[in-house]
Amino acid sequence: MAAKKEDDTLAGIIVIIIVVIYLAWTHIVKPIIDWTIELVNQITIFVTQVVFWINQNIALIMIIFSFTTILLLAWLRNRKNEEEQREFEIRKIERQRASEKIKYEDEQIAKGLLKFIDRFGYEKWGTSDEIDGWKRYDDECKRRDEEEKMKQTLLYNVVECINKFTPSRKYRNEFGYHTELQGWLKAHFPSAKVEIQTGASRPDIIIDDIAIEVKGPTDTQALNTLTTKCLKYSKYYKNIICVLFEPNYTNRNFQEIQEGIDRSFPNVSIIEKR
Repeated sequence: MAAKKEDDTLAGIIVIIIVVIYLAWTHIVKPIIDWTIELVNQITIFVTQVVFWINQNIALIMIIFSFTTILLLAWLRNRKNEEEQREFEIRKIERQRASEKIKYEDEQIAKGLLKFIDRFGYEKWGTSDEIDGWKRYDDECKRRDEEEKMKQTLLYNVVECINKFTPSRKYRNEFGYHTELQGWLKAHFPSAKVEIQTGASRPDIIIDDIAIEVKGPTDTQALNTLTTKCLKYSKYYKNIICVLFEPNYTNRNFQEIQEGIDRSFPNVSIIEKR
């Protein structure tokens, strides 16, 4: 009985599979195959018609292609001629201007005049005295421009601020000057990073990329340490300012130290606070 039941189940499954295959073939696979065959036939017919039309009108097609090619080549040639003509006119104008400039310069030289080109690149002609005046004026303008440009830098403003600083009293050591100067700078540069540093190998105060070394009271021994400080700080800071409170050294010694620092460290400014 069990064997017969299994046979009936297997037979039912086989019947279902056959029915599914039949339905899939009838409603899915066969319609797709038929549609594909129809599409291929239509494409074949269309291609055949196009080829036939081309064969019937090959002469007309060649005429149209040749005419189009001729028009394109003519347009390209015309454009090239226009560019060549434009370049020729530009060169002609340049030669004319150069000739006129040479003629004008010869006329000015014949009059005994000299050529001067100002800081903006403009050309002038004048006598030797006029040239000297223009040069002095131009140099003065350049100097003022450099000064105005320098005034926009943080370094210039910090130096000016330190020059205006006066401690409230004299201190026995540097720390009092550090603290009071740091507070003064922080009040005038609130947006800058103003910090007091600690440690023998660090500057006393920093403002962004400016290192400030404070000495005070400043004797000869303290003055002589500036070169070592500049050597250390120049590796890490773009500019260095040395502020010397209560200087107590000879002018000769100070001049020698300053000249040596100026030669070796052009980015160092020294400010004496007497």
